[in-house]
Amino acid sequence: MPKKIRYAASEDTLVFHPHNEPVPLRQLLVFPVIISVANYMSLAFLNICLNALIPLFFAMPLEIGGLGFDPATIGYIIGSYGAFMGGFQALFFARIIHHFGVKRVFVTGMISFLPVFALFPIMSYFAQRSGVTTIVWACILAMFPLLMIMDMAYGWLPSYSGVIES
Repeated sequence: MPKKIRYAASEDTLVFHPHNEPVPLRQLLVFPVIISVANYMSLAFLNICLNALIPLFFAMPLEIGGLGFDPATIGYIIGSYGAFMGGFQALFFARIIHHFGVKRVFVTGMISFLPVFALFPIMSYFAQRSGVTTIVWACILAMFPLLMIMDMAYGWLPSYSGVIES
């Protein structure tokens, strides 16, 4: 028989069922949950590092390895990426997940960090060599699809219940 609890301030009754009780921490910390949390934690850590690095790299002077952009240019770059990413996610995310699967999208998103972080020294090299030229802008534009792949690693469709499977 479910327990009934009366609130002191009202006459409403709240019915507790056994499956509504909190799960003990020991039962919650099982291997699949630990792996999911570790995956998400790694993704979030790398994303935070990248989100801190991009505006700093764009703002640093050419002499110390950055690109020397003014704040307005940095805002236009990051803002255009955000607008493009929002439209892309709205139009194509569900199809990509259904076609490739959650696990492949997640793993591809994690792998996309490698070329994104590799683009920083490449851009710096070309910028120090000949200034911010077409090559540097091409590298910035090449970063957009990689960042979009990385951002898709955060999501899954509700029908998958958050379980990473292919």
